[in-house]
Amino acid sequence: MKIVAPALVGLIVVTAGCNSPPRGSPVAPGSNELAFDIYGKLRDREANFVFSPYSISTGLAMLYAGARGRTADEIAQAGRFTLSARRLHSAFGDSLRDLQADVRAVRASHGTYDMLVANALWLKKDCLFESDFKAAVSEQYQGAPKSVDFAKADQARQQINGWVEEHTEHKIADLVTASQLDSLTCMLLTNAIYMRATWGVNFDEKETRPQDFWPPSGQAVTVPMMHRMVSEGDLARYADSDDCQVLLLPCIGRSGLVFVVILPKKRDGLADLERSLTYSRVEKLLSEFRNPEIDLSLPRFKVQSQLDLKPVLTALGIELAFKKTADFSGISDCQPLWVSAASHKAFLDVNERGIEAAAASGFEGTNDGIDESKRVTFKADHPFMFLIRHRKSGQIFFMGRLADPKSSN
Repeated sequence: MKIVAPALVGLIVVTAGCNSPPRGSPVAPGSNELAFDIYGKLRDREANFVFSPYSISTGLAMLYAGARGRTADEIAQAGRFTLSARRLHSAFGDSLRDLQADVRAVRASHGTYDMLVANALWLKKDCLFESDFKAAVSEQYQGAPKSVDFAKADQARQQINGWVEEHTEHKIADLVTASQLDSLTCMLLTNAIYMRATWGVNFDEKETRPQDFWPPSGQAVTVPMMHRMVSEGDLARYADSDDCQVLLLPCIGRSGLVFVVILPKKRDGLADLERSLTYSRVEKLLSEFRNPEIDLSLPRFKVQSQLDLKPVLTALGIELAFKKTADFSGISDCQPLWVSAASHKAFLDVNERGIEAAAASGFEGTNDGIDESKRVTFKADHPFMFLIRHRKSGQIFFMGRLADPKSSN
């Protein structure tokens, strides 16, 4: 089974009046804390959703590079940035370079792993940007500045959306809408990542069969359910607690991607589980993994979301950035500057061939010899949470919920 995971794109629109915590990954814990903060603001909705905390975190970090005063303080606090500004940007740069080195190593060994991280700084052609800001984006985020004429809004939108589509394998289209660009728009920051890998142990398409899934409505729906036995020799891992089961399904390469399913033990238990789950609790569960034989049932599904991040980020404490009183003097001498839009689009497809995911955020075995008494049943036939995580760094690239596989949202 192939896993194609993520294309993520972070976009910030700025308007002008003119298994354990990873080693060597200081940005992952904060980004992962942000993941659960954002999830907490989305959990009241009953529908499926998916988002990329890495995309959002990277976008905020690039914006933070040009923020000053209380504007910077709010972004740092909401973004869970605990490092000094200089160390933070350096850490993001180190993380990106380590990720790229890891891709090269896994590809050399297995030939089935790809990851593209691409950042871009879109500049209004007649606006001057501070050299330190441009250097930070170029050097640490590998986001070479690109000139764009925002006065020609439709042309600018097509140029930026074309870049987003290219770097998300054409999974994210029309990220920037006509209403988000005008002659006052001064800058866009974009972040994209695309990943593709292969499952460590494949699912057999012949084992997929129709089965009931119980959504929040309580009325069962019939969905294609994938099946396989997970043996002790697999690199898959399992943990449980009083209220949930946790399953980690790895891709090929010991430092590659893993798909984590967090399944409540009660059919209607997701809401209570979501309220109790924190990043620290999930990390504790991940540290308690074991590898028993597992009778696994997992639905084939697609999830896509379009989220307005402005109210989410405001609820997390980022207020000044969205007002004309924002201080982004570290970005440009074109003042005032403020964030005029914050949108996010994401896509996830889980099937027998693997996982394919994309996101864009805009600111703007066999049964032979198995001991039945030691077997664990993991039957994901009711709503659950999921993560796509990088094993070596611990970074959560995608996070979301499956409430109803029949709904694509």
